[in-house]
Amino acid sequence: MNLLRLLLAIYARLERPLLRFNYWLVRSPLVRWPVTRQLLWLGVFLPISYAGAAGQPMTADEAVELLRAAGKEGVIAVGPCGCRTVHRGCDHPTRTDFTVYEGVEAWSRAHPAQYQAVSLTEAEAIVRECRNRGMMQVFYRTGMGGGSTELAEVGAGYALCNCCLDGCLPVMNRQAYRGYRFIRGSQVAQVDADRCTACGTCAGVCAFGARDADGSLDVRHCYGCGLCADVCPAKAVTMATRER
Repeated sequence: MNLLRLLLAIYARLERPLLRFNYWLVRSPLVRWPVTRQLLWLGVFLPISYAGAAGQPMTADEAVELLRAAGKEGVIAVGPCGCRTVHRGCDHPTRTDFTVYEGVEAWSRAHPAQYQAVSLTEAEAIVRECRNRGMMQVFYRTGMGGGSTELAEVGAGYALCNCCLDGCLPVMNRQAYRGYRFIRGSQVAQVDADRCTACGTCAGVCAFGARDADGSLDVRHCYGCGLCADVCPAKAVTMATRER
């Protein structure tokens, strides 16, 4: 067993206790008091997002393409969302998250009764249903802080999660600490100013603070999930390839 597989195997078994602690911590007064807030950032949240795995948002179409590439290399397995399983803090479905590449073996061994192999057709149906519910697809990468915008790079990650904006712990961490790390996806939003009606719908679904109520876009904070393009009633938002 190489080091990556060993670390994933350990994390798969510890994931839920760690997520439970994360949920308590990010909602506690400790992240609001200036001194403890800074200590927690330096000692907990910064290392989690930079020294370990980081999530890379993507559009639903990109998520399906990633699953297709992962399926060619091996099994795709679906199981419960770790975040929603531990906190039950929202009403989104839980059997939504996929393990791919090295993640399949690690999570299937840690929770053998909870992860089952699925076909690409079944996996795509789950992705589309989650997208219709306003959930964001995020590919969790390994590599101790590495990662690029090559979404389908073989073996570059271990899980594809369907993340809700009110119960995903990495998203909650990001809301508490703007510096909490996500990897920018390969897409970026573009706004057609002539079609935008400044209705503010886009701002309500952006997990990264890239959208304002007047419809404006700060591309520095756009991570490419595409939710704003999905919900725009005026069809004023499109997704384009991010310049490198």
